[in-house]
Amino acid sequence: MARSDIYEPKQKRSIEKKNHIIIETGIELMTEKGYHHTTTDDIAAAAGVSTGIIYRYFKDKHDILIDGLRFYFKKMEQEQYFSVKTANSNNIEIFAENLLARFLAIHLDHRDIHEELEAMRHSDSEVAALYDKTEAAIILQIPLMTICNLFYP
Repeated sequence: MARSDIYEPKQKRSIEKKNHIIIETGIELMTEKGYHHTTTDDIAAAAGVSTGIIYRYFKDKHDILIDGLRFYFKKMEQEQYFSVKTANSNNIEIFAENLLARFLAIHLDHRDIHEELEAMRHSDSEVAALYDKTEAAIILQIPLMTICNLFYP
């Protein structure tokens, strides 16, 4: 039986959709107001759900942040946002310039939350682990680029 033929209960889809809306809304508010100035009540109101629903899906706003970071880091990885494949060049210098330009664009677009997350990285092991994992995946691209330059100068 094909995956598309399998019935998925409506409630499960509804739960996943609501979960995703809460995460997106939470990250959006944290980006606008900062992590420490965003409350679960703010997230609930903006997401159009009750605060009780927030706590049904998440332990606290920190859980929303962590799930949001996982989602966005995974999305960047899937889209190969920092990949050699999207560098449009076999030249390591151009790759490095493009990589730095992408980091700078992300930082400038989301400066407040980025700075707050960088600070949290030093005091929150979960935030640090997510950042470290993502950075490691990006850094692994550099030796790959170097190998490409050796064989395809």
